[in-house]
Amino acid sequence: MPPPTSSSTSTPRQSRLWWLAALALAGLLAALMQLASLVWQDSKNSQRDTLVQDVLWSEQALRLHFSSLQEWGTQLLSEIQQHRLDAESFRRRAAFLMRENRDVMQVEWLGADDQRLWQVGERLDPNPALLDTARRLGTPRYGTVYRHGHERFVDLALPAIAADGTPRGTLLLSIELHALLQSQIPWWIAEKYQLSLVDLGDNVIASRSALAEPVGTLSHEIELTPPGGGMRLRATSYITSLGVALPLLAVLSTLLTVLLLVSLWKIRQHMRHRHQSEDALRAEVTFRAQIEDSMRNGLFVLAPDGTIERANRAFCTMTGLSETDLLGQVPPYRFWPDGQPEQLAALRDGALPADGFELTWRHADGTPFDVRLFVAPLAGSTGGWLATCYDRTEMNRRRQAIIDTELRFRTVLDGLDAPVGVAAADGQALVFANRALLELLPDLHPDVSEPFCLVIPGLDRLCDTPASEHDIQFHGSPRLYHLHRRRIAWVDGESAWLSIFTDVTESRRLAEREREHSERVQATSRLLTMGELASTLAHEINQPLAAISSFASGSVRKLENDELSLAQAGQVMGRIADQARRAGKVIQGIRSFVRQREPALAPTLPQTLLDSVLTLVGPRLRQQQIAVTRRVSANLPLDIDAVLIEQVLLNLLNNAADALQETSGRGWIEIRVNAEDDGQRLRFEVIDNGPGLPDGLLGQLSTPFYTTKIDGMGIGLNICRSIVEYHRGAFGYRPADSGGSCFWFVLPLSAAHDKEPIDD
Repeated sequence: MPPPTSSSTSTPRQSRLWWLAALALAGLLAALMQLASLVWQDSKNSQRDTLVQDVLWSEQALRLHFSSLQEWGTQLLSEIQQHRLDAESFRRRAAFLMRENRDVMQVEWLGADDQRLWQVGERLDPNPALLDTARRLGTPRYGTVYRHGHERFVDLALPAIAADGTPRGTLLLSIELHALLQSQIPWWIAEKYQLSLVDLGDNVIASRSALAEPVGTLSHEIELTPPGGGMRLRATSYITSLGVALPLLAVLSTLLTVLLLVSLWKIRQHMRHRHQSEDALRAEVTFRAQIEDSMRNGLFVLAPDGTIERANRAFCTMTGLSETDLLGQVPPYRFWPDGQPEQLAALRDGALPADGFELTWRHADGTPFDVRLFVAPLAGSTGGWLATCYDRTEMNRRRQAIIDTELRFRTVLDGLDAPVGVAAADGQALVFANRALLELLPDLHPDVSEPFCLVIPGLDRLCDTPASEHDIQFHGSPRLYHLHRRRIAWVDGESAWLSIFTDVTESRRLAEREREHSERVQATSRLLTMGELASTLAHEINQPLAAISSFASGSVRKLENDELSLAQAGQVMGRIADQARRAGKVIQGIRSFVRQREPALAPTLPQTLLDSVLTLVGPRLRQQQIAVTRRVSANLPLDIDAVLIEQVLLNLLNNAADALQETSGRGWIEIRVNAEDDGQRLRFEVIDNGPGLPDGLLGQLSTPFYTTKIDGMGIGLNICRSIVEYHRGAFGYRPADSGGSCFWFVLPLSAAHDKEPIDD
């Protein structure tokens, strides 16, 4: 045992601990001061972040309000242009708008010469410059801020432009800015900030504040668009008190510092008195623990009543329990499993053999392990025992593994449904057969003298081959088996035959049924193709027939009103004849397509195709106010059937127009014709800014009879794909960059085309 440490050697360590505590206290004070500074700075940053967010929210609310007024004016302007609104209806609609929006002070309809026709609200003189600018640009415009009485106003002018570009009038809305702030800025923002509208000269135009207290220096402003013109929204926060957080934090910090100083002084006094005795006791305990923990075997001490009083490190590792968990345990112990009561009683009574005995204990994680335990009376004591043990789990595991190997091998093979057998290579005597093989051949047993290859029908022809596969059928059994046979090295090192029989009766029957089903599917497919071709013909001639009906109906109406001249009638009859000839060409092209003959190919320029198609679909696009743009960067000739390709373009343009009916903004369609990178094909693209196609519909675009339209037949895109592929091209879809759809197809160029593009 090492000598106890003297008190003189512990004085420097006590001094170091004391100074360390003092440094920790100083660090704590510095941390508290830094914390107070961070709290103050975080409070200021949080106020600024909240101010910026509230200003952005207020600006968005004002912008949405201006947008809603502009949408209302656009809708009202559309009804005025369509002559669906009279003066009384205009006044009711305007009065309702002013009642719902207290900032709108006047709504008036001005004629083309700026003459006031209809007016609701205050009589404010319009700004001629604003009216002139709105008419020239043809878009809604906001005027500059002006004063009327004690209030500030801004006007919104929405011009009405006829189809020929001449102005028809102007709808004017006068918005009072102070009422705008009062109605659109909520109370909870006005209670925190003073909100003002300022101009470029930093002059306040209008403001709103819920409190009369002075405002602070924390402010933020943002440009307000619309109406623009340099108008900005400014928010300045009110002066707020710092609260009690920082003073309370300072008082608590001071109090905690005083308490820490007193506690450190008391601890220092107590440490002086206990240090000598603790050093001596620590040295003794450490020396004994080193001896016990150095042992490789587990060691533990039992009291007379069986209580564990001490355990070394090896015993703790063996049981998976810490020394704290082991000390104080009484029989039955946590590591001592149930089912061994006689050994536990013998351990408690001390009646154990001198050479020990084997036990199975349980690890803390539930894993069992084998040990050999030796117990002897504790010498020089009034009672108790000293017990030692060592782990025999690995030794027993290796012995059991040898026993389990053969059992595992036979259990796995007997669990297979496929018969498996092993025969010797010399005489073909069977040396192993699993349960399935013995049930299949009850007269066959291992180690019989009869050659194995003579028992299996047809196997005698394969006995000399190194590996083979063969279909066999046993006598009296309706099942068909596939035999896989190859040489292996047996457990004794000699060569042997491994034979595996697989029941293939059901798989062969299913293969035959699949062949019959395929023949029936092919017959059904031919019937469906005939139906699709009939639907294709109906869909293709729909456009020329609709054009003939439209021309005829318009002629009848003009004849009834005596508005049709002889020259006009001749033009209409000529157009009807053109469409009738077009329908005949469609039928002729589809018939050629059905008969799988070569189409009537002729060199055709992309510009010619687009001119013909846009002539047919142009009236509908103009009625829907859809802007059409075409960009032909390579006007090279194509060997195509022009009627069929025109039907493809016509179908894609009609689909785009149908999609743009669902959008609220101004729709547009762009047609692009570009040369592919290989220089041998042209790529046509029809792009729109509609809602696009959902991801769930992309896989069903080419499915026959699938459609998203109420009156659709579901064959349009399928027909387009068939026509393009008939011309040795490709057809597809991709989402457009504008958010809409882009349908494209690629056609090969004419074999003798000029490499230089032809100008439009």
